[in-house]
Amino acid sequence: MKKLVPFLLALVFSVSLVAQDKVFTVMAVQGSVANAGKTVSVGSQISSNAVLTVGDRSYVGLLHKSGNSVEFKTA
Repeated sequence: MKKLVPFLLALVFSVSLVAQDKVFTVMAVQGSVANAGKTVSVGSQISSNAVLTVGDRSYVGLLHKSGNSVEFKTA
């Protein structure tokens, strides 16, 4: 029993880390939007710890895996 508990905890934590990997899908892009220096396009998968760079007069629409949407735009 003592050996089973750490194994189950490790399994739960590893599954939760994998599940957090890609949580957003890019639904719309206008202008310059980058993730880690690479251009973002429609359909791209974005992780929860990603840093998006939205350029001047640009827009990005993201869809969370829960179904909620998020928009970022600059003027």
